[in-house]
Amino acid sequence: MRFAVELSIDTEMLRSDYRRRFMSLLKAALTSYENGKYYDDFFEQGVKQKSYCWAVFFEKPVFTKEQVILGGQNVRLILATKDRSEGLILYNSLMTMKGKNVHVGQDVHLVVKRIQLQREKVVTGEVAWFQILSPICLRIHTRENNQDQYVSVGHQQFVPMLKETMKKHLVDYDGRLIKMVDDLEVYTSQCRKTVVNHYGCGIACTIGHIGFQGEPLLLNALQSLNLGSRQNSGFGLIELQT
Repeated sequence: MRFAVELSIDTEMLRSDYRRRFMSLLKAALTSYENGKYYDDFFEQGVKQKSYCWAVFFEKPVFTKEQVILGGQNVRLILATKDRSEGLILYNSLMTMKGKNVHVGQDVHLVVKRIQLQREKVVTGEVAWFQILSPICLRIHTRENNQDQYVSVGHQQFVPMLKETMKKHLVDYDGRLIKMVDDLEVYTSQCRKTVVNHYGCGIACTIGHIGFQGEPLLLNALQSLNLGSRQNSGFGLIELQT
């Protein structure tokens, strides 16, 4: 399930770690919907991670190291999830916020103007290219020292780590597809590294376009599952290029 949320914003500038503002919108929506009965399912620590993924698009933005200068008040938020029930909860939650002025911190307010379901595209061949709508984040967590390392395109571990996260996501989706990942070809010539400011941390990520050659069943699964780590925080949303 995939849908687009048309928003307006009341500021001309956001800090570069703007993703937290849109996470605040989702938290406000889930708090409002049915007396918050689903909030803990999405945001309580220790709860199994949800499958939703999202990306934000601004109107004529100018990105600097510290901030995003906006060229207008229109903002577009795209959300996707393989879990239809999860998607319906998010969709209905955001519908309860339609027309409301929602404070999301930093003296910033968002208003939900319109929500529209999007038709999901289908991969029919063995080669598919995807636009990376929100940066791919690959995290290696070391339990011994409780530290994270982030891997982006160009690093020797990028493709192996990308495939490892695919396999983890496929466990609950369709375990029969896991064995197909080993034979998957990954094309990164149109990818590039970027550093994303997220809650004060600089995270190495990957943007651009990424290509795959493999079984169509697997390619369609990747489109539904999206790519990488920290998807609930606004990373890893992809869209099939046709």
